[in-house]
Amino acid sequence: YTINPPAYTNLDANGDPLPDSAALWFMVLDNVTGLVWEVKRSKNGVKDYDDPHDADNTYTWYDSNPATNGGDAGTPGEGTDTEDFLAQLNTERLGGFSDWRLPTIRELDSIVDLGRYDPVVDPVWFPNTWTAGYWSSTTFASYAGYAWSLDFNNGWDDYGYKSSRGYVRAVRGGAAGSGPSLIMNGDGTVTDATTGLMWQQDTGPGMTWPQALVYCEGLELAGYDDWRLPNRKELRSIVDYGFYNPAIDQAYFPDTLAANYRSSSSCAFG
Repeated sequence: YTINPPAYTNLDANGDPLPDSAALWFMVLDNVTGLVWEVKRSKNGVKDYDDPHDADNTYTWYDSNPATNGGDAGTPGEGTDTEDFLAQLNTERLGGFSDWRLPTIRELDSIVDLGRYDPVVDPVWFPNTWTAGYWSSTTFASYAGYAWSLDFNNGWDDYGYKSSRGYVRAVRGGAAGSGPSLIMNGDGTVTDATTGLMWQQDTGPGMTWPQALVYCEGLELAGYDDWRLPNRKELRSIVDYGFYNPAIDQAYFPDTLAANYRSSSSCAFG
């Protein structure tokens, strides 16, 4: 099920729109989420920390702000940590802005193209992307020394020590990083005001993928008969990264298992 298919606009160094045929652009506007993404350059295998846009640079995770670092500031470097990277970018005022930041894991996933892999992002809009892990700003809930990253080889997310080195891509604006805003409907369903999606509250029985598709299509619940198996991005939207085991608010979804849940999204590499 394709919901909100991606739509992008190239932007020049001042943040002004460019035609799709432009040969050079500095930022990409996601027309679905409103997020503006930094574009990388100089992917030649040689790091250049004087240029924050160099695609080859890798950084340790570091955030000195206790309000946003999840309880562990991470590992500082000398021009080689994520806070240094953002400071360079904001001093430069790319597009005339100084509010560039590290994306949340939810925002980072928003540019994933599940119809691709190696890289799992459209290179027409996001050139010079390494098929490797990119840092998010999201700290791992069960251990503050870890932070979440996303692998742009296959779209899988993982967490690792903040002292590890990862690639980065800055973002600004938009609201894709906001978590679920849940409403109990009292009829076996929960509505997420952030996405507008309505969810079956209970966990269904274990079943094969074809069985799951048929089960959801045939479900009649709360007066609705247009239920479906969520795609992978929709399923992620009710993940709450402030919880773990399970990573969801159990006040709304009390019987959720700390296990894998099926999405309707096929894997592009098989």
